[in-house]
Amino acid sequence: MKRIISISIVIVMIISLLPVVSFAKEYVVYKDFEDYEIGETEISTSDCTTGGTAGAAFDIAYPPRSTSKALHIVNDASDSTKSVAANVVLVINRSGKVTVEFKILPTDYTQTTFGLQSRVNGWKSFLIMSNGVIKPYTGDPITTIGEYSYPYDMNKWLAIRLVVDTETEKYDWYLNNVLIAEGITLPGPAGFFKDHGIFRGQIQRYISKGNYSEAYVDDIRVLAGDGEIQPSVIAEEGEEGLSLKWQPEDNFLTYRNPPIFTWPTIPMADEYTIQISRNEDMSDIVYEVNTDGSYYSPPHIMESGVWYWRVNGKNMNGTTEWSKVKRFRIAADAHKDIIPDAEDMIKMVSKSHPRLWFNDETLPEYRKAVATGDAKDAYEKIKKDVDAKLNNPVPEDPKLIFPDGATSSEKSLIKSRFKSAGLANTLDMYQAAYVYMITGEKKYADKAIAYLDAMADWDPSGDTSYKTMDSIHKDLTQKAAIVYDWLYPLLSEETKTKVLNMIKERFYVMYLPLMLQHPLDENPYDSHGTSCMKSLFLISFAIIHDIPEASEWFKNIQPTFYKVDGWGGEDGGHCNGTGYANFVSAANQTALHDMVYTATGYAAYNSAMQRGELNFLLYFMSNGAPVGSFGDDDLIPPVRESVSLTRYLVGAGRYNSGAWKWASETRGKAPSVAEPMLLKYFGNNIESVPPFNFINTYHDRDIGWTSFKSDIIDPQHVAVHFKSSWWGAYNHSHADQNSFFIYAYGEPLALDSGYFDYYYSDHDKNYTRQTLAHNAITVNGGKGQYILQKDPEGNINSKGDITGYLHGEKFNFVSGDAKRAYPDLDKADRFLIYLRPDYVIVVDELSAADDKPTQFEFNLKGISDFELLKEEQKAVITQGRAKLSTTLQYPKAVEIEDFDTFIGIDGLEHRPSIDRLPRRKDHYGIRFDTDKVTDIVMVTTLDILKADEEEKNVKVNKNDECMEITVEGNKKVYVRLDYTKDAVSYGDVTFKGTAAVFEDDSFMLVNGTELKKDGVTLISSDVPDSFSYETGELHVFGNTDGKVSVKLPFKVTSIKDEKGFETVRADSEGYNYNTMAYKWTQGDDNIINIAYEEGQYNMYLNGTPVMKYDALNIRINGRVAEYKNPAFTENGTTYVPLCETVSMYGATVTESGDSYVITKTKESYGDYLTYEGTVNTNYNRKDRTMTVNANSNAASYNGEAVTLSKPTILKDGVLYIPLRAYFEVFTERIGWSDYAKTAWVYTEPVYQDDVSSTAHPATEKMTEKEYEEYLLSRQ
Repeated sequence: MKRIISISIVIVMIISLLPVVSFAKEYVVYKDFEDYEIGETEISTSDCTTGGTAGAAFDIAYPPRSTSKALHIVNDASDSTKSVAANVVLVINRSGKVTVEFKILPTDYTQTTFGLQSRVNGWKSFLIMSNGVIKPYTGDPITTIGEYSYPYDMNKWLAIRLVVDTETEKYDWYLNNVLIAEGITLPGPAGFFKDHGIFRGQIQRYISKGNYSEAYVDDIRVLAGDGEIQPSVIAEEGEEGLSLKWQPEDNFLTYRNPPIFTWPTIPMADEYTIQISRNEDMSDIVYEVNTDGSYYSPPHIMESGVWYWRVNGKNMNGTTEWSKVKRFRIAADAHKDIIPDAEDMIKMVSKSHPRLWFNDETLPEYRKAVATGDAKDAYEKIKKDVDAKLNNPVPEDPKLIFPDGATSSEKSLIKSRFKSAGLANTLDMYQAAYVYMITGEKKYADKAIAYLDAMADWDPSGDTSYKTMDSIHKDLTQKAAIVYDWLYPLLSEETKTKVLNMIKERFYVMYLPLMLQHPLDENPYDSHGTSCMKSLFLISFAIIHDIPEASEWFKNIQPTFYKVDGWGGEDGGHCNGTGYANFVSAANQTALHDMVYTATGYAAYNSAMQRGELNFLLYFMSNGAPVGSFGDDDLIPPVRESVSLTRYLVGAGRYNSGAWKWASETRGKAPSVAEPMLLKYFGNNIESVPPFNFINTYHDRDIGWTSFKSDIIDPQHVAVHFKSSWWGAYNHSHADQNSFFIYAYGEPLALDSGYFDYYYSDHDKNYTRQTLAHNAITVNGGKGQYILQKDPEGNINSKGDITGYLHGEKFNFVSGDAKRAYPDLDKADRFLIYLRPDYVIVVDELSAADDKPTQFEFNLKGISDFELLKEEQKAVITQGRAKLSTTLQYPKAVEIEDFDTFIGIDGLEHRPSIDRLPRRKDHYGIRFDTDKVTDIVMVTTLDILKADEEEKNVKVNKNDECMEITVEGNKKVYVRLDYTKDAVSYGDVTFKGTAAVFEDDSFMLVNGTELKKDGVTLISSDVPDSFSYETGELHVFGNTDGKVSVKLPFKVTSIKDEKGFETVRADSEGYNYNTMAYKWTQGDDNIINIAYEEGQYNMYLNGTPVMKYDALNIRINGRVAEYKNPAFTENGTTYVPLCETVSMYGATVTESGDSYVITKTKESYGDYLTYEGTVNTNYNRKDRTMTVNANSNAASYNGEAVTLSKPTILKDGVLYIPLRAYFEVFTERIGWSDYAKTAWVYTEPVYQDDVSSTAHPATEKMTEKEYEEYLLSRQ
């Protein structure tokens, strides 16, 4: 249990809950107060908190005539104009039978109530004590039961016991161990507690103004369950609710060494024991550690390979059973990152100031880094702003004042302006101190100190308090701590004392609820709380050694910062989506790790998660993407996103990566200067290199997202994203398991519908978050996955799961299981097959709960209207340069419905709020509806095209059990039409599974055990999993341990994974099970036999490279040049056809004899399109003319003579230019990759933030005329 001080305000919003389940009988709250000191006010624990309105107070005391300690409660309204409530809140979070016991000693007849709170439905009172009588409540509407009223006396102990059964919706009431009433109906409507269980209990003392009251409470007990007291139970995987998830989860391959271990908490835990072994039976324990929190990070590097672990916990109920043993593997190339223990890190922190980002060693280096280039430009902007305000008066304590009669919207606007003004003041202080650190000029230090001195006098309980304006409170505390550190040598002792007192008081107000009352390690999924915790972490480094309590605070904060990541895992993803990833990846968050390094020497940015975050940005907020993916604000185009630009630049500098430098260049030229401490990365001279060694698919395992790209470098690529996530519909995630995104050629085609106007607005909760607003399955008129604002635990349990993922150069595959998310479905499996580069087949295997006849519905959403061809069961959307043709191939649809606005499940329109998102354009959608049946297979094809392109040649045939889909003649997909069947056949193909795919000599089996063609068995597996073979590559995705045999065109002599790690044959010397997750042997007839563990395996056979670059490639502005007249190399020089090449960047050629004039206007961008009025003038675009001559190196550029380093070549009537020699005249962004056999050029500073789709789905508004027409159409 964690001890905390009481406060005057109860924090009633608890974000995270324990699982609501009934176990054998156990204590979930137990308070007898004997381990406290008399007079102590640090009373609350994470299971029992105290608080109330002003005038409420709590301490530990001896009641009259007693030698046992108790909780002393005071309600003092004697000098108040308001009533006073004092509350003791119990965290219960159970369903079934719950027993609540407590003793109370009233010293007067002040009203006391006891109530229980439903996890979703709110509070109901169960007992009331008033005027010498205690009565129970019952029914709906709630009333007291007079016949069971019972008198009580002042100054005499009362023993209260309630035995509540949420299943029967009855309770028994005992007073002083005597049964007073049995089988009372629970207060509230039917189902109030039955449907969602009990969240909390509360003893409340309430007194009116002008009065004073005291009471004592003791022996608080809450027991859940029935029978004898049994040890608590640690929730297993998938049942964690809102507690910490297991990591590493069972059968996980971790790329961090040592791993971070986390697990769900138990109530009132005293300690946990974690055991780690090399043996599954745990017979030989290598490490055993006791810890008081539900997380552990070993202080040493572990050997790579297979490991097993388990945990138990101890509390007053006893010691839990050991958890299920979980297997994990540490990758051979895992990133080594030992997180220092909190006490060790405290010792590592310098005792001198400054130490946050700057010290005597780093300050000269930083000053040098910001003296040139983009860093200097950014710094000069800051300095200019500071200079302009040097003579401004420092701000007084601001007051938030609302005019009489102000409306709620007017108050909201006033608060918004107040917040902006307050944050501007703290920024002015911070930036003045920053400019002093760079220049050393005292005038800037004087100004910053004046700010600091004034802001230290702001009332921490006033209008900048955490209660009233938490953002200002947090920012002021953080920036004051930084300025205190930077300017420490210049501060007077008086100012130091005043500032430290202010920081201490404001710090603790934040620390109390986040680290002690509702600790983040027990309640990790609190987005605002997590952000605040990171501020506390930073502040701690400024005040360690200066405030005595700071070291103890830091011991709680540090492990939470490093070991409790609420929104993803080591892969670096953000389950809340790309919109909110911007906040998590924000510059100030990224800079924290640099701060720690300067203060301690610990380089946390080398962790797997920090590196993996860049992959998340690269694949899901990609170069050329017109929208983000999934979650709130996912429609914001990431192309102008300065947060990503800064994050990429930092990654390039930290990891010396040309790929991340290239990625930064896809985001624009001018990074954000919101965090000046990162400016040192802006001017790095790392060479930009496109990510040729990155594959075009990605699976973020922690958040359950996948990305398929036709070409990750090409800004006009096709993208198919899929989601089936452990995180369910919680927080900023939506009810969209098994949904997908498609965009192509810079245009959004299939995307989430609806806007994020504000959190759980009418539009947000009734449309945007609902399954029907996504490319997902609904039933019976739009009913989808579970989501309810008041039920955060239910939302996170509305889960999906990635059950298959295979990648290759010809076809990719992903599948998800979303049955836990659908109340109305027992089976909800979706299989998505991507035939590269631009064709998708979606197979849905669905079954209704309780065999109820159900209408199944396939939803598709876009931002333009669909053309419906109902006879063909087809819907076509054309968006700018791209087009998507969607056909329900099976079964026959009863109806194809189309939507042109935001229609919810209730059939009503739910528009975004006009005050937040005025005149936002409508989104569109179609829905294929089936007959009412109990189960079904739906087969849908999606043809991704350029707008002017003809649809692909697709032939569809079927028999009673199987469908054959032939795409462009050589790609064949076979789909089972009845998922209950074992083997199905079509033509010469027989398979057991969901689907099979063939292209030339490549094949894939989806969710199956056998694949045959022409009577020859190609794949045979003992369990249904997914497998694919492409030339030289074998891919396996196992949902469990299994064995498979695959017939190949050749014998296998060696196998390496995508990282180059070799797995030797199991029957040969050198095989080591500890380090090799599968066994393979070569059988007869070119059959390879593989025994594999659950997981994903990419096998490159006999030296096959991961990326296949067989011939010369040319890329212009990221796009692969497809020449009619092929490029060639002569004497080491690459030559390309002039006319075809320059047309790719929007230039034209005029031929005059032997001369060729190339003209490029500043408005022309070739494949790029621009938004009107958005061209960034900083790029100095202008018209450009260049002249070259046949078989000559003489040329001119904008009228000035230049000499090419190599001559042009006229060959077969086509002029070829030397690639580098030509382009280096006007661009530096040109290079050659030996790895990829590719020459690449970016023709000018054209950054993808200036070019994108023809639609702005997140920001586009109707014109006034369009809006008027819209309103008329709705009348």
